[in-house]
Amino acid sequence: MPVPRPLTPLVRFLAGVSYIPGGAVFLLRNPRLWPVAISPLIVAAILLMIGIFSGAFWAGRVEQSLFGGSLRTSPAWFSFVIVTGLWAGSLAAGAIIALAVAFALLGPLFEKLSQKVEEISGLVVRGSKGLHWELVQSVKTAAYFAVSAPIAILLGLIPFLGPILSLAFTGRRVAFQSTDSVLLRRGMDFLERQAFHHRFRAETLGFGVASVLLFPLMTVLAVPVFVVAATRLVNDLEAVRDTPSEEETAAIIAAEEMAPASPPPSTAAR
Repeated sequence: MPVPRPLTPLVRFLAGVSYIPGGAVFLLRNPRLWPVAISPLIVAAILLMIGIFSGAFWAGRVEQSLFGGSLRTSPAWFSFVIVTGLWAGSLAAGAIIALAVAFALLGPLFEKLSQKVEEISGLVVRGSKGLHWELVQSVKTAAYFAVSAPIAILLGLIPFLGPILSLAFTGRRVAFQSTDSVLLRRGMDFLERQAFHHRFRAETLGFGVASVLLFPLMTVLAVPVFVVAATRLVNDLEAVRDTPSEEETAAIIAAEEMAPASPPPSTAAR
């Protein structure tokens, strides 16, 4: 679906969320995608489940290392806040690592699926700078993800806000990883891809948060749906990338309103 602008951040966030169920519907309605989607489907689902269970394992280990048995004697509300945040951060870290491994191992298959989506949508994209360049950029993305897992755990330890911050942080990383191959085909390097996500931070955040929250419900279908949804999201955002942002539009309007108030140079000279 197209993403018209300007819109409020909340509407743009919800538009990003809608691409996950929209991706599932698009996949189901296009049988030509099924053979390409089935091949990496099971492996990716297994990796994600391993990542989440690993996160649960490390949540217990980190809790024991940091607090020992002290949480049992702490007030109930304090124990609940700490344990909830710690588990949210650990599960998020496990999902980040598992998704990074899945995209690294199954990247060519996901790339083929993404290209098929663009083919069905009537798009032809030839912006990649070559295999070597893509490999270098993929290594940069992998490093970006490597430092994200411990940050997700630490964010989860922040009282009250921890689970929300960890979810938002993980959502941004998942959106970055899911759209990585699509943006690489457009010749965007790491900094340009970061700029793209900054420009459309509300849409990509909504997409990433929905991916994290809906994964337990989608399980096996999750990763192929993420690839389809991410491809369609980028395709639609590309259509509005060159239009002025809200901040730029506000500056243009302000300048136009101020212009009539300023006297012409000839009048001022008299």
